[in-house]
Amino acid sequence: MQIKTKLPLYYAAIGVIVILWLGYVFRNGEGLITSNIKNQFLSNGENTSLEIDKFLYERLVSLNTLSTNTALQDSVVNFSTSKLSSSENLRKALEDFLLINKTFYSAEILDANGIVLEWNEILERENVDKAYIVREAILKDIGTNKSGETFFKRVKDSKDYVIDTPQKDSEWNIFLSFVVPVLKNMGNEGNIEVVGMIKAKLSIEHIAKIFADISVGSTGKAYIYTTTGDIVASFDRRDILTKFTWKKWDITLYKEKALIQEEDNSWVKVLAVYKLMDGYKKYKGLGWSIKITQEYNELFSALDGIKNTAYATIVFVIFSVLFLAAAIQWQFINPLSRLLAKVRTFSAGDENVYIDVESKDEIGVLAGAFNDMIFKIKEKTKILSEYKNIIDSTALVSKIDIDGNFIYVNDIFCNNAGCELQEIIGKPHKAIRHSDITEDTFKDIEKTMKAKEIWKGIMKNVRKDGSEYWLQSVIAPILDMNNNIVEMIMMETDITELEKTKHELLSSYNKLQESTDALVVKERISKEFELAGKIQEDFMPAPEDMEVEWVEVHCGITSATEIGGDLYDIITRKNNPDQTLFYIGDVTGHGLIAGIMMAICNSLTYILAQNAENSIKDILIKLNETLFHKLPKKVFITFLLLEYNARSGALSYAGAGHDNFLVYRKESDMVEEIKTGGSAIGMFQNITNDVKVNDLPLGTGDVVLMYTDGIPEARNKDGEFYGMERFRESFKSNAHRSVQAMYEGILKDLHDFIAWAEILDDITMFLIRKK
Repeated sequence: MQIKTKLPLYYAAIGVIVILWLGYVFRNGEGLITSNIKNQFLSNGENTSLEIDKFLYERLVSLNTLSTNTALQDSVVNFSTSKLSSSENLRKALEDFLLINKTFYSAEILDANGIVLEWNEILERENVDKAYIVREAILKDIGTNKSGETFFKRVKDSKDYVIDTPQKDSEWNIFLSFVVPVLKNMGNEGNIEVVGMIKAKLSIEHIAKIFADISVGSTGKAYIYTTTGDIVASFDRRDILTKFTWKKWDITLYKEKALIQEEDNSWVKVLAVYKLMDGYKKYKGLGWSIKITQEYNELFSALDGIKNTAYATIVFVIFSVLFLAAAIQWQFINPLSRLLAKVRTFSAGDENVYIDVESKDEIGVLAGAFNDMIFKIKEKTKILSEYKNIIDSTALVSKIDIDGNFIYVNDIFCNNAGCELQEIIGKPHKAIRHSDITEDTFKDIEKTMKAKEIWKGIMKNVRKDGSEYWLQSVIAPILDMNNNIVEMIMMETDITELEKTKHELLSSYNKLQESTDALVVKERISKEFELAGKIQEDFMPAPEDMEVEWVEVHCGITSATEIGGDLYDIITRKNNPDQTLFYIGDVTGHGLIAGIMMAICNSLTYILAQNAENSIKDILIKLNETLFHKLPKKVFITFLLLEYNARSGALSYAGAGHDNFLVYRKESDMVEEIKTGGSAIGMFQNITNDVKVNDLPLGTGDVVLMYTDGIPEARNKDGEFYGMERFRESFKSNAHRSVQAMYEGILKDLHDFIAWAEILDDITMFLIRKK
């Protein structure tokens, strides 16, 4: 059933219910209203009684808090022996107390013999809400003896608080006196003695303010009276401290409260409520009572009017329901129907939707919000489209489903593969991979995706015409709202020219070896490469530079050619010798170009590190800013930078697209793999948001191992990768040795695996053990 049908029926049902209810009220109205008025009248007295009792309880709590102050207790006990300091402590305690508890307008401290040790009061006694000025101690009252007063003996004997009866002072201010004992354990036997008292005066005006909120109409009266019949609060201030002039009830006979019909002094019929103020929590009450009266005629004046309006209301409700049904149809149902139609159009995929509901009510607001939502969705869609266009114009982008089949490829991808779009969509991504890519690589990708992590590596593909091309690949999982993988995206960069150049250089070098005439050239080139390699070695830290006071360090590089593309260094900040930087990097490829880029990067890093204002994040960002426009096309540098603070023992790190590093935990004898994150130097112009600095806690004996991808990607003669599992196991089995022996042990294990196979990439390791 549609809303336009249901709503009129709902309102008709509501009308019937209202009519039936009004009939019931008409029949039972007098009894219900009378009962309700009496209950409200009775609760008036109960609520006022509770609020006043709670107010008096809170005043007692504040005085008890002051009396339990250890410094105040000691000052009272030691007053005779250190009068000057004790008097100052007591004066300050009273000042602070009166400033905080402004409902009291004076306070005094007595010793166990009734002698006044300190006294203070608020100047602005009349304006109790704004009283904040505390007068100096009045010398004439200090030292007087009050042991003869009634309150002194009552407190001394009971060791409990006393609230005196209301009194008037010399200025005709009506007040209550609160007295609490100052108790202290005066021996080892646990005897609690009264060492003093605190007496404070509370203006009755505070109770009158609470009392003034009682709502009793124009004929009502209210009183608070003591057990002796003295009035302490009244709407007429002239009644205060006078006796009741007409009958008062002993409400203890009515179990603490009573609602009674009686006549006042003028023989007018009134309803009276009596309520005993029986205390709050630990406050036992003073035995006071509250009486509230109001004339019967005023209380129940509305009852006759209800009878007269009942019939008119029933007629009005009938016509109102009919009118509302028509108005709802015109005012709400029709706009809602138009709004619903537009929503369905939008949900069907048409984004060119605009709702023209012109009303200014909630439906108009809803329509406006819907229009704003559509605009923002279109705006976000356009921005995402711009992002996509930028990425599509610079990289090979593709998406695959959870089964590994292509569901999207961009134009650059199609051009590189030499295929049409329809020839790729729906096919498994393995179909375009070269046979050199082993099943282990695909298993590694699958394992990384299941872990919901990003896979990075070099892939070799085959075009439709059979030609080969190489890609620097990044594969990332796309997760839904439930953190489940729905698809995977691949962003790849063509590095075919770089790989071809590498192979061509290797081929040329081999051809030179075959010719006798080429031997001279080969030897010259070899010497030049040897010299370049020697220069490159000079950029690496010397053995003496590896001696760091707080950690054991060993690092080394095995280049695939005379000139490698890996780099590392140890830098102690000159302006802060407690801070030492360790880093490792890998320039794309190897050989002369990689060696030059390595040297430049090494020098820039050293310069940036000596600036005390540069954090490790700043160093990576500025390094990228400098090299982005200087690096050759498709040449990048992955980078991992660590900072050790000897003073705090803290190690922090930041990555720029480098391989994860390993940490051996001595205590648990386990190896952890730590993600580096970030984007490679030179890949994007701005990597500020990509660089994240993380802290890495290290225990004594823990070892950090940084490395380049030449280790896990090294192959034996059968084409099998050395892999991360072997690498981790070798690291763990050698972790108990010195860092140099550890380095040599891992390197030996790697060489034993690859045997006589050619080393195709530089192999670099950097080991750090916390002493």
